[in-house]
Amino acid sequence: MSAGPTALALCWLVAAGLALLGPALAKGAALGPYDLLRVYGLGRVPGVTVHNAVSSDQIQLFLPWTTLAWNQVHHGQLPLWNPYNALGMPLAFNWESAPFSLPALVSYLVPVRFAFDAAMAVRLVLAGSGTFVLCRVLGTGVLPATFAGTVYELSGAFSGWLGWSTSGVLALMGWVLAGAVLIIRGDRRVSGVILLAVSLAFSVYGGYPESTVDVLIALGLFACAMVLWRPGRRGEDRAVRRPLLGVAIGTLAGLGLSAPLVLPGAQLALGSVRTVPTPAYAALSAHDMVLLAFQGFDGLPMAGSHYFGDSNYYATASYVGVTVLVLAAVAVARRWRRPEVAGLALVSLACLAIVYVEPFARLADHVPEVGSLYWGLATIPLDLVLAVLAALGLEEVIRPEHERGAIRVLAWTWMLAAVVLAVLFLHVVLSAKQLSPADAHERLWSFAWPAGQVASGLVATGALVRYYRSRAGQSRKLPISPACAAAGVFLLVETGFLVWAGAPLWSSSPASFAATPAEVSLQHIVGAARAGFGSCPSGVASFTDLGILPDANAAYGVSEFALYDPSMPRAYLQSWAAATRQPSISQLADPLGVFCPAVTDVAEARRYGITFILEPRGVAGPPGTHLVATPGGEGLFRVDNVSLATDGPIRASSRSPAIGTILRVDRPDADTWRVDLDEAHRSVVYLRLTDVPGWQATIDGRPLAVKSWQGVMIQVDVPAGRYVLVLHYWPTAFTAGLVLAVITAILLLAAAIIAHRGARRSRAVLDGRPDRSAHPAEL
Repeated sequence: MSAGPTALALCWLVAAGLALLGPALAKGAALGPYDLLRVYGLGRVPGVTVHNAVSSDQIQLFLPWTTLAWNQVHHGQLPLWNPYNALGMPLAFNWESAPFSLPALVSYLVPVRFAFDAAMAVRLVLAGSGTFVLCRVLGTGVLPATFAGTVYELSGAFSGWLGWSTSGVLALMGWVLAGAVLIIRGDRRVSGVILLAVSLAFSVYGGYPESTVDVLIALGLFACAMVLWRPGRRGEDRAVRRPLLGVAIGTLAGLGLSAPLVLPGAQLALGSVRTVPTPAYAALSAHDMVLLAFQGFDGLPMAGSHYFGDSNYYATASYVGVTVLVLAAVAVARRWRRPEVAGLALVSLACLAIVYVEPFARLADHVPEVGSLYWGLATIPLDLVLAVLAALGLEEVIRPEHERGAIRVLAWTWMLAAVVLAVLFLHVVLSAKQLSPADAHERLWSFAWPAGQVASGLVATGALVRYYRSRAGQSRKLPISPACAAAGVFLLVETGFLVWAGAPLWSSSPASFAATPAEVSLQHIVGAARAGFGSCPSGVASFTDLGILPDANAAYGVSEFALYDPSMPRAYLQSWAAATRQPSISQLADPLGVFCPAVTDVAEARRYGITFILEPRGVAGPPGTHLVATPGGEGLFRVDNVSLATDGPIRASSRSPAIGTILRVDRPDADTWRVDLDEAHRSVVYLRLTDVPGWQATIDGRPLAVKSWQGVMIQVDVPAGRYVLVLHYWPTAFTAGLVLAVITAILLLAAAIIAHRGARRSRAVLDGRPDRSAHPAEL
């Protein structure tokens, strides 16, 4: 087939993504819930209505991290360290910032105000094009592949989680499965291994390790089913071993290419709150399964609507539409003997069971090593496999040798869908009294698009049935197949539904991280120092309404002693509990990584290098502080004699406050500290810097040992003399990962060259001519 239809299909997929984001971009060039900053702390602006409060992670995590990484890259630095939250935190290796992902790499090419927009657009294109390629290697035509790509990139699960790092991982899932198909089919095995390895590596770099586990599980189930599903046939052991070995090699190569993130990221995660036991995952209810066909059945979490579901909105929003469910049923009914259908069906059943069936969710919770994952994100792979199954069903409908039998199945399936929808509508009408009038209206209105899909499906399928039953239909030559015309209708209606369903959830702003006068005042006064909060509710596990919302403060260049990061070391809680003599705090570990302690004593402030303390309007600062400003009405109090580095005698206890001599710290870049020393005796330098693997200390180029202080900070024993102490963040695991990635890349390149030479020789033999790439002695 010519490249023209494929190019048009890819243009359609790009246009579909723009249609999803376009309404928000028309109101402002910077995508994201920036309005949340206008109802918090110093960013508060009277009269602001929040469009979508459930998307707060985007403004607290992913938008600030995107901005921070962009700024560091454009200053010639690798984005390895975030110096602005708590005592500083790893940036690249916290997984979710994903600065080495393919969307992030593209975002560095545009101005910072468009960086997040570009990353979202790239994720959509990767998701749609990967699904398109998967369908093509499975043997579908361009139209069914376009249908599947459109469905996945706009599906409720993927587009709903688009602003989170999980979408960066699962955007590559179609490409990963396409590589597995090429390996299993055997005709382009080396190409398949390379595609699987590269796409899996970029998937891992996408940044959410839990979703990487989802990808690997789906890959394993799909590959095993494709190889082993042989109804009525007995396969040779070799036909089983070689494909599975190829998939295993591609998977290991992908992990090797992603080792620069996997090795230091795993090292960091082992000491973080990610390993804190979490409550058992509760499966969604059977009620939530209805949302595969509906958007807004339980309302929407945005201004002008009201969400009244029993779970988080994004956890339940898995809609793909009635059309997809009908076509997927056609694929299973007509092609269940095909190994690709068996593989996709197995993955979909596994996702359905884990997400919606409580006993299976309990079973998944007890799987060693991965049982504590949040399995609710399996709705995203579920939407992908449903989209591909729908494409295979659509291929059955439009393929000339199959279309009449497939159309009969399609007609019966549409009629069944109509009956189910009618029964569900009747149930909703009869139970409407259990809801408020507004909620009942929302639920009834949500039937509009499913009813429209069923109506259009019945009309299009009925027209096909009538056409093939008529004698004229058997002999008339038409410029386009009626089945293809019906498929085009399905595509248009499905796209309309998905754009209508997803676009309203997005919001934007004319500018990214625009500062209010109060925030500008805080920036100027605090400068390079560190600010803390004098009051925080709920111990340390929730944020106070002061200052700038953590971690959005990183985008403003203001350092705050607060943190929202799942890679937060558990030692933070233990250290703060010991410093404040509150043992119960060490038991408040939050798997989300929320840390917001109330600094109520100047000794605590000096211990952790906190120069300023913010208090609510009219509240006095801790004794020993003095008021320096009132930005936005909040009290900003200064603590004297605070430094990020001090020294003391080498015999000092590691638990002493160790104020000692105040030292000046220069920070030439985000991940480097320089301290000029003039020591008469051997001393200890105490640094208010998070103690995580990766910090390396040198004096005049000679390495020094880095030790832990106060459980969460750093101390370095230094000799007498005058010299410069330099600390630089570069984990040795990162270096090892780079070496492993280079070796893996070289091996893949060698395999590609050998395969290419072998293919040339094979063609030469078939053509009956010598292979000029071979050595002369071999000719």
